[in-house]
Amino acid sequence: MKGPESVNGVVAPAARSRKRKAFLYIFNSVTAIIAITVIFIVNTTGVVRTVQTLLGSSDTPRSYGYHSFNMPFLLREAVVSGPSVQNRITTLLDAGYHVAYLEKDTTDATQFQPNSCANIVNATTERIYAPNYVSFLMKNMMVEYGMAATVTDNSAIAVVDCSFEGRLAQDTTAFKAYLLERHLKWVVTFQLQTIMANIPARRDTMPTGTVTITNMTLASLQVAPTIPSGDTLAGLSSSEVAIHRMFSSRGFPFNTAAFDEVYINSTTSTGAWNTYVLSTELEMILQGYGGMYRGSQNEQANYNTFVWQLSPNPLDPIHYFNYEGVGRIKNSWAWGQALVSGFLSFTIITSTIMACIISKNIHTATGVWWIPDISPSVGSGIGFRGVLTILAWWIDGWWALQEWSYNQGNARSHLLTMYVLTDSIKSDCLSLFLAGAALIATNFRLRVNPAIPVIVYMIVYSQREAIVAGLGFILTRANDELMANQMLNVVPSDSSGLDMWMWHEKLDFNATIVFNEMTWLYIALIVFALYCAMNRFYTVRFTDHLVEAAHTRGTMTADTGGTGATTGKSGSTENATCFESSTGEYLRHKYGLMSYHENYLFIKGMKYASPSGIWTSGWVVVDNRFLFRTDDIMKVFFNILLCHDIFRAHCHVITESKVDKTVIRVFRKDISIKQLFTLSLRPLS
Repeated sequence: MKGPESVNGVVAPAARSRKRKAFLYIFNSVTAIIAITVIFIVNTTGVVRTVQTLLGSSDTPRSYGYHSFNMPFLLREAVVSGPSVQNRITTLLDAGYHVAYLEKDTTDATQFQPNSCANIVNATTERIYAPNYVSFLMKNMMVEYGMAATVTDNSAIAVVDCSFEGRLAQDTTAFKAYLLERHLKWVVTFQLQTIMANIPARRDTMPTGTVTITNMTLASLQVAPTIPSGDTLAGLSSSEVAIHRMFSSRGFPFNTAAFDEVYINSTTSTGAWNTYVLSTELEMILQGYGGMYRGSQNEQANYNTFVWQLSPNPLDPIHYFNYEGVGRIKNSWAWGQALVSGFLSFTIITSTIMACIISKNIHTATGVWWIPDISPSVGSGIGFRGVLTILAWWIDGWWALQEWSYNQGNARSHLLTMYVLTDSIKSDCLSLFLAGAALIATNFRLRVNPAIPVIVYMIVYSQREAIVAGLGFILTRANDELMANQMLNVVPSDSSGLDMWMWHEKLDFNATIVFNEMTWLYIALIVFALYCAMNRFYTVRFTDHLVEAAHTRGTMTADTGGTGATTGKSGSTENATCFESSTGEYLRHKYGLMSYHENYLFIKGMKYASPSGIWTSGWVVVDNRFLFRTDDIMKVFFNILLCHDIFRAHCHVITESKVDKTVIRVFRKDISIKQLFTLSLRPLS
């Protein structure tokens, strides 16, 4: 059977147009709802992360460190072809060399170099591996160790592994070397790191050099016939259980105090070692610190606390100086960010609840489901929220933004790993991007579905590392600044030896790094601006009108409000409806982030503001008699809850379909909560 809109089975153009508009309306509303849901999730996650930052948060312990690749191969040679290795050691000792520098060629064969490694990475940082300093330092570390052999008595030779990653990284705060007995009976591993000591009895903290010394007999080694692929231990295993002895020199590296043996009593909740000096029973809490802070570590801080692992396998310290660190973050000024992000999430929730109530009431009254558009919760006042985001960053001295930028730059440059709750800045940047997108769309006189900027943002954000690495506006300068900030963790000892590793105070704001790391956000805004430019060009060039611009031609409009309205000729839209003249909301001039909808309905030749147009302007019908701004509904609601008229709220009276121009202040006693949330929409003249 043929429908009334078809002739000889062919659908009339007007019917096709109505179906197309209905499809566009539904599609745009649904995609807008999905986009707002994404915004809500991002913002709510950001609020949670910001609160965590406000209270202080720590990461799960992570393992990192410096490998020594050559030493396991030397030990394998010592077991497989001991006489050859003994001859090489004897040759060096007889020639007066007490320190051997271990190199390895492409065939995994090792050889000794006298005086220094073949490849000098940095002449300044190589000072801690100079023969004289190695002999001096190892001799001091062994004073209380109780071993008969020393570095200079020709009974053993000190070995520096030239592949040690700490040396290659030019780290002057960590030191690693070995003492190998000339007859290949045992090997001793020295792992030294400058860390901080907290001395409760003195209420004092001071730098220390703490070393773990691990002895292993070569007779305990078993050798696999072949070296498994990728095996950093060169196919070795040991039947011994490692015994680590720890020694600490208070004041090191700024003085040459003796290394006293310490005993680890327990581990604190932060992972620090609770120790005491065996000779004096002085209690010390040993732990390393690196990172930055402002004011104090309990005000604004991003730092890493660490110790190193004491493995029961004696081969582990030979090939790996294995640190165990915990990232920590604290920003007691992050409340501004939490309020801004929380306000946006709250607005989305309230708008969604209102939209669902309206949709239900419209369906009850007319039998037609009105698809709620919750994009006004984002589009309304998004520019103001963008300003609030910048204000929140200013309140905390730009710390959160700078901290995030350092984290991104360090990860890209393989520098000091930082623990940053990135969802917080992701949420802030989304608000800022949406504010910029709304401004761009308004300047192009466009209505853009919120799904478009959300898609652009999520794609660009996911590729931010590649974008900054390839298109960073001031990448070279930023990389130099990142390295300079890394080096602030190193406190020079002004000596020929090691330096101190500790956190540093960061008082200034590094605009160079922040500007460069935010390149992706500028790119996202540029991409969105290009989209709007092409959209505007296409609309002007290939269509008759631009969502009811100021000089709209006569077009056909149809009912989109589910009220049984008829199609009619719009004529000039310069004739404002009563709703527009009373509220000052001129629907034809509404641009920004909003889904597709018709501004007006024409019922029996009369022009009405459409329900969707009223809603996207931020208005709603209350108790079928009043016209409220959605913000004022919440103001009255809170006044009722607080039993006091704290917030000023206003409304217009609706007579039939006309809006009275008189603005009435609403007090909490004027309306009940039930009446307040009897929400609906209908065409208003």
